[in-house]
Amino acid sequence: MDGSRLRGIWLPGLMIAASLLPARLSAGGAAVVLSGNLSSYEEAAAGFRGAFDEAVKEYRLSSSGIDSAVLRDIRFQSPKIILAVGSQAAVEAAHSFPGVPVIYCMVVNPDRQGLLNKDNVYGIGFSIEESELFAKFREALPNLKRLGLIVDRHRDRKWIERIAGLGRKAGMEIVVERAGSKTEVPNAMRSLSGRMDAFWMTTDSSVSNKFAFDTVSDFCLKSRIPLLVPVESLVAAGGLMSVTSGAGSIGAQAASLARELLDGKRPRESLARPAKIDVTVNLETARKIGATISDPILRNAAVVR
Repeated sequence: MDGSRLRGIWLPGLMIAASLLPARLSAGGAAVVLSGNLSSYEEAAAGFRGAFDEAVKEYRLSSSGIDSAVLRDIRFQSPKIILAVGSQAAVEAAHSFPGVPVIYCMVVNPDRQGLLNKDNVYGIGFSIEESELFAKFREALPNLKRLGLIVDRHRDRKWIERIAGLGRKAGMEIVVERAGSKTEVPNAMRSLSGRMDAFWMTTDSSVSNKFAFDTVSDFCLKSRIPLLVPVESLVAAGGLMSVTSGAGSIGAQAASLARELLDGKRPRESLARPAKIDVTVNLETARKIGATISDPILRNAAVVR
């Protein structure tokens, strides 16, 4: 996976350009706005289209500036609901169409995008409940006793305490180092050396960037430490395993939420957890670090060779 593709996970494009469907689909229905051309965005949109029971029209973000004509096209369509795929699409849709229910997905750290608890804006998150995540880690790596991670320096201590408690229930110790920025990640990784059996990469800003990923993955490869990553695409980039929800199933879940909203039902929370868990394993990385993934996990996992 090249650097530009990796950056696209965290830093989507900056503007809207339309991908027009036939005119008969131009009124009502759903508008789907994608933050670029990532395959995961396409999969989420396809999952939504396949599960939504009304007409769907797609628009796409590009990097050439705001196209007022496209915004006008969306207003002319007068969609009943908008699906925004990726961070920039979500922010743009929430800002430009306050009167239309907006569902977003494939957005890392929606709190930092100002999307949480916003009127008429709902999300399908990336994150699997940590208790389920840790159970999958332990099932895949039965000898895992110490799980290392790096968190942002401002990360709430209560969150760390909660994670530590969930780790103990799963039979492992959570070993934490803090980093104020990506430049502190190398020292933080050295501090974890010899104190962890695997490294868990979260979506904290200090580690959710290309420099940090390259630093962490290189360290883990040389130290023969399993690297557990937050998105499937980073497994292809060298991580050992991800436990997440596939983009297609997230899109289908967004379609179910869209139908509930159009039927007048409002969810209790503005950000829903993914309903389906998918595991992806990189067998080449496993071979390089000498890791053995348990058979029950491999039987049900997507495999990168």
